[in-house]
Amino acid sequence: MFEMDQLDGSSLPPGKLVLTFDDGPGETVAPGPGPRTMPLAEYLADQAVQATFFQCGKHLAELPWVPQSLRTLGHTVANHSYSHPRLTDLPVEEVAAELERTHPLLAASAGTRTFFRAPYGDMTPQISQGLNEQLSVAESYVGPVHWDIDVEDWSFWQRNLSPQECAEALIAEVERVGRGIILLHDSTADLPAIKSANQTFAAIQVIVPELKARGYDFVPLEDVPDIKARL
Repeated sequence: MFEMDQLDGSSLPPGKLVLTFDDGPGETVAPGPGPRTMPLAEYLADQAVQATFFQCGKHLAELPWVPQSLRTLGHTVANHSYSHPRLTDLPVEEVAAELERTHPLLAASAGTRTFFRAPYGDMTPQISQGLNEQLSVAESYVGPVHWDIDVEDWSFWQRNLSPQECAEALIAEVERVGRGIILLHDSTADLPAIKSANQTFAAIQVIVPELKARGYDFVPLEDVPDIKARL
C-alpha cells in the first residue's frame, strides 16, 4: 500500500547507504556518453552492491528484457510511472493509469512487493490515498520511496561537467549526511540532450570504491528498517 508520508533512509544506521537509480532503462551502443543501465548494473554486481532501479514504462517498452536481466544480477526493479509526468498535475485516475500501465512491464513475479517512486519526488497524501483506492495492484506496492542524498547528477551532464566532478560532489554530500538513500539517474526520462550526455556509469566507478574505502557499506533498499517493516 502507499503511505501518506514518503519513505526515506533516515532509519539506517550511520555509514549505511542505498543506491537507487531513476529514469531508466537506457542503452547506448557507441563509445562515449549515454545511458548504460546494464553495464552499470553488471559493474555493481561485480562490486557486490545491490541497487534499486526505478524504471519508466516508456523505456521498458523499448527494452523489455532489462527487468529480468537486472533481477538476475541481484538488483531490484521498481515503478517510476510510464511517461514520467508530474503527478500533482494529474487527476488521480491518470496517476493510477501511469502505474497500472507500467506494472506488467516490470515483469514482477506474482506476490512480489514492488517499490514506487514518484517522478521528481512529487507526491502528496491525497495521491497516495487515491492510489490505494483506485490502483488494482495497490496492495503489492511499497512506497512512495524518497531519498536522502542527491546532487542532481543529471545537471552535471547538462553542464558538460566530468564524471569525476559529479563523483566528488556526491561523495562530499555522503560525508555530510552520513547515511541514507542515494538518488542517481541511469538515464533521463525527459530531455534527450541530457540523456545522450549521461555519464553516471563512469561516475559510479569512482563513487563506489571511494565510499567503500571510507568505510561506508552499501545495503539493499529492502534493508532500510522503515521500509523492511512494510514488506
